Amino acid sequence: LLDRSPMMPIHNLKIPDHLPDPFTREEMEAILTHLKTNAPEQAWNWYEFAFGTGMRPSEQIALLWEDIDWVGNSVRVKRARVRAQLKPTKTYQVRDVLLSDRMMEVLKRQKAHSFEEGRAPIFLNPMTGRAWPDVQEQRKTYFQPALKALGIRKRHAYCTRATFATTALMGGVNPSY
Repeated sequence: LLDRSPMMPIHNLKIPDHLPDPFTREEMEAILTHLKTNAPEQAWNWYEFAFGTGMRPSEQIALLWEDIDWVGNSVRVKRARVRAQLKPTKTYQVRDVLLSDRMMEVLKRQKAHSFEEGRAPIFLNPMTGRAWPDVQEQRKTYFQPALKALGIRKRHAYCTRATFATTALMGGVNPSY
């Protein structure tokens, strides 16, 4: 009897495709130790940086050396790479992420792999020496096999972000950070 739905002007709320599912500190350290001993150093660096900064993978993959503030121990996050395309961040905001001494050590190790490349991304594919087009290949090549080898329940690599947030909150960091 109606020629159109009365629900047309009402928009549904977005439903998250998965809830945060952080790794425990023990799981995180086991994953990093496994990658350190069983994967190229660049893979270990990538995931240690992911666990230690809480950056979105699409943002981390697009980081350039010029984004690092070596004096202020921070990184400016201003772009993302999705399906080989550079884009603004998901929130369209530029933000600075403070880096712990451990994260600064990751960057120092990573310098040997990509620093001399000018505007090259910080994290390169260790197999090709070129920029990763997206984060899918590294998850399949390094992260998921590490979880399987360690007997850790399968989870998204994106959970490194939730792990960082959980660890920070447990450490007393202001939730607005």
